[in-house]
Amino acid sequence: MRREYRIREEAPDKATNWGEQLWTLLASEVRLEVPTFIVDREAYDFVRTRLVNHLLSRLVVRAKQARAANAALPDETRAEAIRRAVDDVIALPEERQALISYLLTRIVDRIERRGATLTAVQKARVTGFARARRHRCYICGRRLFYGDDAVHDPDEEKEAFRSFELDHLFPQARGGGRGSDNLAACCESCNKYKDVNLSFADFPIEMSQSPSLNPVQVAKVFDGRIKFALLWRQGGACARCGKKFHDTADERLYLVRRDVDDAYHFTNVQVACGECEDGDMLDEGIKIRD
Repeated sequence: MRREYRIREEAPDKATNWGEQLWTLLASEVRLEVPTFIVDREAYDFVRTRLVNHLLSRLVVRAKQARAANAALPDETRAEAIRRAVDDVIALPEERQALISYLLTRIVDRIERRGATLTAVQKARVTGFARARRHRCYICGRRLFYGDDAVHDPDEEKEAFRSFELDHLFPQARGGGRGSDNLAACCESCNKYKDVNLSFADFPIEMSQSPSLNPVQVAKVFDGRIKFALLWRQGGACARCGKKFHDTADERLYLVRRDVDDAYHFTNVQVACGECEDGDMLDEGIKIRD
């Protein structure tokens, strides 16, 4: 999903993805497995991911709270507050707890200083690079409105929430840095859905089930938020041909089922591109975007 932008960085600590390091550490400790009686166990791996995401978010928010409550006190007191906050959420061996406290301290320090926010020069350079190459949204593949489009109606573009926004793949508010490997061109719509979520697993995907085959009824269940989660799960690529949506000839998308004998539900549906429809690669498909 990453599309790297070249930016000059004179403060490496602002680019480091402390949040990703914390996520990897927590994931190595969460050994939650899907029960063996479930037939399609792979489809339910999101349960473990959701738990890891929750723990990371809980730790970051708790650490921010602890720091704020001790803002006027000495550094050592504030550090101890974070250590206690970690102890309130998880109980791991001492060296692991210490490493988590260290990562949280770096994360909270940077959040308080807005250290992962790009400078005006960096943002202008990235925006100019994306505009010159007409980059599309890295998640949904839609064409973006950069404010200089002379072909399309600007008002129409704004109403469609196509405005270019620069997304931090791993959210700043959860420890993501401003390094070029953590930035991507994103539409306003996808950026709002993504917010501070860490993956598609953070969405209420278990609620997305429809016994009906009626396209209108299915569309009601798979609303904008759930369609976004599907696109995010697939890494912004067509489930059938693997082509990135931002590289397809047009913006058509189709909702298809992995098992046509099963109902429409999150773990049974995929999003395919218009090129696959044109090439007769889809046995069925409900158009979800023109």
